[in-house]
Amino acid sequence: MECPNIAGAPEQSRRTQRNSKRMFKNFFDTTQGDAFAGQVLRELKRLQPPASLDSEARSAVKQREQFKAFLDRQARSFAGSNRLNVYQKARLGTRLMALLEEEGYPEAFRQQFSRDVVRLVALSSLPGT
Repeated sequence: MECPNIAGAPEQSRRTQRNSKRMFKNFFDTTQGDAFAGQVLRELKRLQPPASLDSEARSAVKQREQFKAFLDRQARSFAGSNRLNVYQKARLGTRLMALLEEEGYPEAFRQQFSRDVVRLVALSSLPGT
């Protein structure tokens, strides 16, 4: 029976520590989610400003449909290239709510919209979607 070589153990331990630190740091990295929230807000302001939320005019309805199509495409694209963890998803929702509040969108809209965006990104990141 041979004794295992323990000479490589400290090196393996250092490598594992570096990988753990990198993984832990990436867990809290929200730069992609924050950028996505900003992109969504810019398009929302363009197609559906706060004043037009209650409007039933034909142009407002058309703009809402355009925005829904845009959001679906962007969420699928974003989720395909960015796998968000629980913290990053929560941060995305919080960031969207803060940005919407700054722009003057109503509270009920902010909450529902943020939930819908996070849900869409989460569902788009599932395998087979």
